[in-house]
Amino acid sequence: MSFAKIENGMNNSWISCITQDAKGFIWVGTQDGLHRYDGYSFEILRNSPRETESLMANWVRTIVADPDNSLWIGTHGGGLTKFSPHKMSFANFALEEPDVSSGNIVFKAISVNDKYLLSATEEGFQVYNFFTGSRRNLGYGTFKSNIAASEDFLWLTDNQHLYRQSLGSETKILVHTFDSTIQLLEYIPSVGLVVGLKDNLILYKENKIDRQIAIDETVVSIAADTKGGYFLASGTSLFKLNTTRFELTKVSTDIDTTNRQIKTVFADSQGNLWVGTDKGLYKERKQEKAFLQNPIELHARRIIKHKGSIYLGGAKGLFKVEDNSVLHIIQDRGITALFDEGESIMASSAMEEIYKVVDDSPNVTIPISTMFDKKLVVYGLAKDRKGRLWVGSWMGLHLLDEQGKLLKFIPLNTGSKNGEAKIIDILIDSRDRLWVITAGYGLYSIKDISAIDKNTVSPEITGFRNSKKALNSISSDIILSTVEDEKGQMWFGTEFGVVRYLEDSNGFAKLEYQGKVFDKKVMDLQIDSDQNLWITTISDGIYVFNEVTKTMRHFTTNDGLISNAFLFGSGFYDQVEDLMYFGTNEGIQKIDLSQTFSVKSNPRPLISKIQINNAEDKSHIAPLTAPFIKELYLASNQNDFSVRFSALDFSSPENIRYLYALDDDEWRTTDLQTAYFTNVPYGNHTLKVKAVPYGMTSNQESTTLRIYIKPPWYLSTIAKILYVLLLCSVVFGLHVYAKWRWNMKLNLKISQENARRLKKLHDMKSRLYTEIAHEFKTPLTLISGPIDSSLLEGNLSEFDRSNFSLVQRNANRLSCLVDQLLELAKLEDGKLNMKISEGNLGLLLQTISSSFQFSAQTKNLRYEAEITGIGLAWYDEDVIEKIITNLLSNAFKYTSPNGLCCFSAWKKADRVYFSVRNTARDASELPLEKLFDRFYQHNDYSEGMGIGLSLVRELVKVYGGKIALRREQDDILEFRIEMPVNKSAFKQEWIVETSELNTEKGRVSRIYTENEGHLNGLNAELPILLIIEDHDEIRSFIKSALEKEYRILEAQNGKTGMELATSRIPDIILSDIRMPLLNGIDLCDVLKKDQRTSHIPIILLTASMGEEFELKGLTSGADDYITKPFKIKVLRQRIANLVTVRKKLRDRYRKEFVLKPKDIAITPGDEAFLNRVQQILDEYLTDPEFNAESFSQKAGMSRMQLHRKLLAYTGLSTSAFIRSQRLNQAINLLKSSDLTISEVAYTVGFNTPRYFMKCFKETFKKTPSEYLQSIVYQ
Repeated sequence: MSFAKIENGMNNSWISCITQDAKGFIWVGTQDGLHRYDGYSFEILRNSPRETESLMANWVRTIVADPDNSLWIGTHGGGLTKFSPHKMSFANFALEEPDVSSGNIVFKAISVNDKYLLSATEEGFQVYNFFTGSRRNLGYGTFKSNIAASEDFLWLTDNQHLYRQSLGSETKILVHTFDSTIQLLEYIPSVGLVVGLKDNLILYKENKIDRQIAIDETVVSIAADTKGGYFLASGTSLFKLNTTRFELTKVSTDIDTTNRQIKTVFADSQGNLWVGTDKGLYKERKQEKAFLQNPIELHARRIIKHKGSIYLGGAKGLFKVEDNSVLHIIQDRGITALFDEGESIMASSAMEEIYKVVDDSPNVTIPISTMFDKKLVVYGLAKDRKGRLWVGSWMGLHLLDEQGKLLKFIPLNTGSKNGEAKIIDILIDSRDRLWVITAGYGLYSIKDISAIDKNTVSPEITGFRNSKKALNSISSDIILSTVEDEKGQMWFGTEFGVVRYLEDSNGFAKLEYQGKVFDKKVMDLQIDSDQNLWITTISDGIYVFNEVTKTMRHFTTNDGLISNAFLFGSGFYDQVEDLMYFGTNEGIQKIDLSQTFSVKSNPRPLISKIQINNAEDKSHIAPLTAPFIKELYLASNQNDFSVRFSALDFSSPENIRYLYALDDDEWRTTDLQTAYFTNVPYGNHTLKVKAVPYGMTSNQESTTLRIYIKPPWYLSTIAKILYVLLLCSVVFGLHVYAKWRWNMKLNLKISQENARRLKKLHDMKSRLYTEIAHEFKTPLTLISGPIDSSLLEGNLSEFDRSNFSLVQRNANRLSCLVDQLLELAKLEDGKLNMKISEGNLGLLLQTISSSFQFSAQTKNLRYEAEITGIGLAWYDEDVIEKIITNLLSNAFKYTSPNGLCCFSAWKKADRVYFSVRNTARDASELPLEKLFDRFYQHNDYSEGMGIGLSLVRELVKVYGGKIALRREQDDILEFRIEMPVNKSAFKQEWIVETSELNTEKGRVSRIYTENEGHLNGLNAELPILLIIEDHDEIRSFIKSALEKEYRILEAQNGKTGMELATSRIPDIILSDIRMPLLNGIDLCDVLKKDQRTSHIPIILLTASMGEEFELKGLTSGADDYITKPFKIKVLRQRIANLVTVRKKLRDRYRKEFVLKPKDIAITPGDEAFLNRVQQILDEYLTDPEFNAESFSQKAGMSRMQLHRKLLAYTGLSTSAFIRSQRLNQAINLLKSSDLTISEVAYTVGFNTPRYFMKCFKETFKKTPSEYLQSIVYQ
C-alpha cells in the first residue's frame, strides 16, 4: 500500500487518535491540540488559559463522536471534555463536578450502542449518558485498561484479567485471566472479541479462546474498513485481518518505520486508511489498477512499437523492451527521434547521423549535411507517400531519398539571427500535410508534402504564431507535441495548454473545461481507441479529455502514477495491447486501459469556513461552526466575505473542482475551494456550491447557504417606516402649511390693509405733530420776544415782573414740549441718525448730573450722584444727554417734597448702566407698564407724564440698549438702563472718527496760574481760553473737548480766575456763576469795568433755570449765557462765534489801519480804552522815542497787558500797532503835503528814511515813490 503524508499546517506530528464525525470531517488528536481536516487544510483547537471555552489540555488521547455531532475528547491531564462544534461550546466534567471522581487522564473511550460513552481513566472506568450527561464510576480499572463493548455487555480489562459487565448491572464478572497484560481489546460483531497480548492475537468467543495467532509484534490499534475487513497495526507494521479464517496478512507499505512508530490506524467512510505515527499523519493513496506499478526504469525521449516490441530512445541510447528483458541496441549517444518503417527503425541522435536499425542492429548510418557550423540535433523523422524521409533538425527540414541521399534542405523563416528553427518534432497527417513544431518559433505547415521534389524552388510554408490580439491564434510559440485523431483533427500541446486546429478558419481553439481554459504546460499528447485525449504535463500528472462528453479526469501520484513529471514528446499508445506508455523522470509509466477506472460519486460539499471582511469573526462564525450554519446573518458593513467549502473526498481531493453561484448568477469555477464576494448588496441571498470531480460534466448535488445582509440603518425596515411616517408628516405638514399660508395671506392682506390704514393715520398724526409743533414755534417766539424785552426793562414793578416771569417760564416749557414732539416724530419716522464717537463718557455724565444740583437745592430734595469706573467709551453725546436729562427731569418733577433722587452710573464689560431712583407720590399705585405712554395721566387730578419717558424709551431702543422700570419699595421707583459702549455694537455709518477726541492719559490736569512756559509751548496761533469752574469734572470735561482749539487756562474759583484774567489777558473767558470766593456775576462785572480786561468776551454757565439769574448775568456785561446741562457742541459753537466776532473787528482794523473806537469797541469800557489810546497817539506818535514801553506807561498797564489788549482789538502787537499808525499818518502826508519822502519819515516818528521805506514796502507792497506815482496816475 502506498501512503501520502498529510501536513498542510498540522500543529504537532505525534498522532494519538483519529476519528470521523457524521459530517465527514477527519478529527486528529495529537500531543498539542485537536485538529479537524477537510481534505485540504487543518483547523486547530488548543488549550487557552485565558478562555474558559477551550480544551482543558492539549494532549488528546481519544475521540468519540456522538449522535448529536458532538465530540467527547479524552485528554491527558484535563480529563474528559464534551465539545459541540455547532455551538462552539466545551463542557469539562472535571471542572463542572469536582466532587465526583472522573479522572484527569483518559486512556481510551468508546461509544456503547450510540447512547453511552465508556472511558478508561486513572480513576477507573466511567460511563456517561450522551443525552442526559449523567455518569457513574464503575469502581475499578486502571489508567491503561482496555475496553470494548458488544450489544449486551461491556468488556473490561485490568492488566491480564478480562471482565464482563452489563450496563444496568453493578456487578462485574471475571471471564478469563490471560498469561500477560492485555494490550488490545476489540469486539467484532458476529466474530467475537479480539484480544491482543504481547505476542499473541486471540479470538475470544463463547466464553473461551476460539483461535489465536502468534505474532512477534504487539498490536496497538485496530480499524474496520467499509468492506467488513479489519486493519491492525503494531509499532512498525500493518496487517490485514481475515475475520472468517482469523488469519493475519502483513501489508507492505511505503511508510518508513525504521525511525517512527505507528500509534493508531483508522479507516474512513470512503475506505481510505489513515495511519498515525509519532512523526506524522499518513493517508492511503487509492491507486487506479490501470496504473501499472512495474515501471521501466529508463529515460525515454521517444517510444515506438516495432514488430510487437517496445523500443525506447533516450539519453542513454536505444533500448528494446520485451517481456521483462531489456536489450541495449545503441549506446554512448542519446537518441532524440524514432520512426518505424515496418522492416526497420530509423533513429536519430545529436551526432548529425541517422541510424537504420534492422533486426535490432544499426547496420546503416546516414549522415546529415555538415553545411552548418553547429551540430544538428534531430528531433523529428517522418516518411511521405513516396517513401522519402523527412528530417526535422535544429536548423530546418531535410529531404532524403530512399537511399538516404539528401535531396533538398528547406529552411524555415523563423526570424532568428542565426537561422535556427529549433524543430521539436514533425508529423505528416492524413491529408499529406507536414506539420513542424518548434521550441519558440511557433508552428509551420506544408501542403502536399509528397509532391515536393528537389526541383521545387520554394514550397508554400504556412507559419502560425501566438498573437495577443488574435483570440484564435495558437496559445504559445513553444510547442512540444502533436497528434491527429480519427476525425483528422490536429491537436497541439503547448507551453500554455492544448489547442485544436480549425480547418475552416485556419485558426485554433483552446481546450476548455467547465468554462475555464486548460493552461497547463503540456509535454505529450496521445489518443486512445475511445478517442480520449491523454495529456501529460510537466509537474501535474495526466489529464484525460473526452471531446464528445466534455469530461476530463485528472490523475496524479495519489492515484498510482509513478511520477507527476513527464518528458516532452515521450508517449506511445499500443492499440493492440490497449496500453499507454509515457516517459517520466522516474521511468516509463505503463497504463493498462483495459482496466476500469474508478467512478467518482456525486459528492455534496460542506461549508468549512467563513471569513468576514478578510478577518475571522470568531465570536460569530468560528471555522468549526461553519458546517452547521444554514443561514448566515451579516451586518450591513460585513458585505465583503469569503466562503470556503470541501467535498470531504479524501481519496483524491485535488481532482475535485468546485462551482458556486450567488442567487441567479452564472456558475463560477474555483480550484481554491473558496468563493470570494465583495460589496454584496443587502437583502436575502442564496449561495449554491457544487463539487464536480474530474471525469464528470456536472453534479446535481449542491449545498445551499442562505445569507441575509442587513440593510444600512437608513434603509432598514424601521427607517422605511419612519420615512413613510415622515412623508405622511410632510404631506400633512404641506397641507397644514398650505392652509396656514392661505390664512396667512388672507390675514396678511387684512393686516396690510390695516397697516396701510394705521400708517396713514400714523403719518397724519406725525404730520399733525410736526405741523402743530411748527405752528406753535412762531407764536411762542412772538410771545417770548416781548416778554423778554419787558423783563429787560428796569422800571417794572415786582408784580409785573412776577407775571412776566410766569409767562416766560411756561412759554419756555411749552417750547421744550414742542421740541420733544419734533424729536419723537423724527424717531418714529426713522430719521434719527446717531453720531457715535469716542470720548470720556464719565466726564459727560458728571457734567449732566451736576447741573441738577441747583434744582435739587431749590426744590429742597436730597440729590445724590455716583459715577464709577467710566472713562473712554463710544457714545452719542446728544442721545445720552437727552436720556439722562429726561430721566432726571422726570424724577425731579415727581419726587415728593424732601424726597430722595439718586443717579448712578457704572460700566461692566462692554456695557454701561444708568440708574435713576426717586421717591414718588403714590408710587405703589402707579401702573408701571403705562408710565412710558405719552401723556399718561394716573387719574383726573394727577399731572400728566408728558412725552419725556416715551422719548427716552424710543432713544434707548434705537441705541440698542434696554430700559426697565421697577418698584424698589412702596414709595421708590427705579429706572435702569443698559447701553452698549463698544464700537462694534453700532452701525458703521454711525461711527464718527475725529482727531478732536483725546484721551485723558498724559494730559496736564493741574491748574495753570503762573506757568507761562505751558502756553508758550502750545501753538501760539491758538486763542487763550480761561475756564473758571469749581467743579473739577466739568472743568476737565470742557478742557478735554476744547484743548485742541484753544490754549487753556484753568481756575478753581472766581478770585483765582480774576487774577489770571488780569495777568494773562485771555481771548475769551468761560465761567460758572455759582463759585466760592467770587461768583460769576460779580467776576463778570469787575472784569468788564477793568480797562485791561473789558474787551474779553465772557460766557456764563449756570444750573439755574430762573430768568432772573440770566438777566443778572447779561446785565453785568456777559456776552453769552448757557444753562447746564449743555451740549459741548453748542458750547463750542458759542465760543467760536464770539471769537469770530473779535476776529472780524481785528480784520477790519488791519485793512484800514484807522483806529475808530466806535467801530471797534463792543462795550463802553472798550470805547473808553480806545479813546485813551487815540489821545496818547495824537500826542506822542511823531516822537521817535515813542515805543511799546513808553506806550504801556502812558496807558497805565503792563507791557504784556497792553500787548494782549491791542492784539485782541487789532490783531497787532504794541510795536506793530505803533508802526501801523505812523504808516497810516505817512499816507495822509504823502497825499496832502509837498514833503519829501525823507521829511515824511522823520515827521511821523521814523528814525531813518531807509527803515521807513522798508516798513512801507512790507505793509503796502510798494515803495513811497511808487505809491506817489500811483496817486498821480489816479
